[in-house]
Amino acid sequence: SSASGPIFVAQTSQAEDSPLVFDAFGQQTGTTSLSTAVPTGVLTLSHIEVSNETPRLVATTTFTFTVSTNIAANEYVVIDYPENYNFLGFTSVTCAGANNGADFATIGECTLNGRRVQMKLSSVWQASNGSARVVVSDLPNPVGEGKTQPFSMSILNASGDITQRAYTNQNTPFILTFTFGDEPRFEFKLNGSSTLTCNRGAYTDGFEVSIA
Repeated sequence: SSASGPIFVAQTSQAEDSPLVFDAFGQQTGTTSLSTAVPTGVLTLSHIEVSNETPRLVATTTFTFTVSTNIAANEYVVIDYPENYNFLGFTSVTCAGANNGADFATIGECTLNGRRVQMKLSSVWQASNGSARVVVSDLPNPVGEGKTQPFSMSILNASGDITQRAYTNQNTPFILTFTFGDEPRFEFKLNGSSTLTCNRGAYTDGFEVSIA
């Protein structure tokens, strides 16, 4: 029986980085170049500390991490908060190196996009410096009680490509737990005996009580 289509034979005379390109009819149409992909480096997220563990309250969170290669100026440190967080209505965020900036490079820009906090460096952070610490402020804790999903952290170059990232099989999957404590409340006595408890709303600065 005859073959159903053309048979392609590799030609070894062509340079390895410029293999031949054929169309659907077996006709050579040119050559193409191959590029070697650079493997993504490893970023180690070693600690996360939050200023309070009360749902919905605005908090300051400190991230401690180390990098495998230097972070250049105009590159980015990116922190993706888990889906437990909801920053709807928040348009800005504050970022800084911990210890009055001494524990990290100078952060030129800090932006919030969905649950992603992105910091653009204006100076170099040397991997040989060891642990880096960045502080993220002015964002709320999750709305409800319970444990969060793990956080994600990565380094992007000026073109937006990931150059280093935290891997779950090499990093402790940091999970935070938030609970309502003894939150502020007001008590009203009805007829001198029964107690009506009114918990302060988390999304309000105050409320009105009318007694008829």
